[in-house]
Amino acid sequence: MNTENDDIPKTIKVFDPPVNISDDSRHIRVIVSLPGVTEEQVSIDHRGQTLIVTVHNKKILLQKVIAIPPAERIFKRKFFNGVLDISLEK
Repeated sequence: MNTENDDIPKTIKVFDPPVNISDDSRHIRVIVSLPGVTEEQVSIDHRGQTLIVTVHNKKILLQKVIAIPPAERIFKRKFFNGVLDISLEK
């Protein structure tokens, strides 16, 4: 069933939230500050040396592209009080 909002294309905008990346011998940890965002609004796409964090808002998609060291996969993702904490295996 289509609703009125389904027919409106979403606009993609780049945004620049604070990001902290740490790297040790086995893992990469990426922490993104997303105040005012709920866990349900966030999606993550891992592509090689890039993480794409997307916040799904009503008519706008906000995206942050984050360059990271080479990693195999995301193995842990936590979201608490507007902070997204992503751990990746090397």
